[in-house]
Amino acid sequence: MSDNSKPYAAILKQIYDKQGKMVALDFLTSTGLAHPTIPLEEQPERFKEFDNSYCMESGKLLKVEAEVKDVWNVSGAWLSYTTVDVGGRKADTQCDVFIMSNHHQDTIAVIQGEDLRHAKERNHTRRKATFNKVNGQRTQNELFLALPLNYVKFFHKFEDGWKRIKPDGQLVKD
Repeated sequence: MSDNSKPYAAILKQIYDKQGKMVALDFLTSTGLAHPTIPLEEQPERFKEFDNSYCMESGKLLKVEAEVKDVWNVSGAWLSYTTVDVGGRKADTQCDVFIMSNHHQDTIAVIQGEDLRHAKERNHTRRKATFNKVNGQRTQNELFLALPLNYVKFFHKFEDGWKRIKPDGQLVKD
């Protein structure tokens, strides 16, 4: 059975690519987790491997992939689903961390790249029909990696910075 994924849509990349990268940059740098090794605008596009690289305090290179999930229209919480569904093509990512932002770009889901790569063998997948409101593309049986919420860390940007939250929006106590 094929993955039946939507074809590449340049307009979606134009709309959401830079936004997703900027949210990831803000989260990683403002929390002190990492900083760009090279300014984002100077980093070459890698498409399938990962989006950008950052340097962690330890000196380790952190490979990051980021995107905006436009249908995630809730601010400060997850959509109440029991999984976070990510396009099946992400099973081949080479990123260390995947950062998905909501439509408002103030709430993110952070998933380890290793969990994306192992989702199929853990049977964390589902197939569903999709419709993209921007370009009108439809699929009938598209493969998604359906990661249970225990594989995902959620963060919300408050006035005083990014803080970890539970899927329902409650703050996680340190």
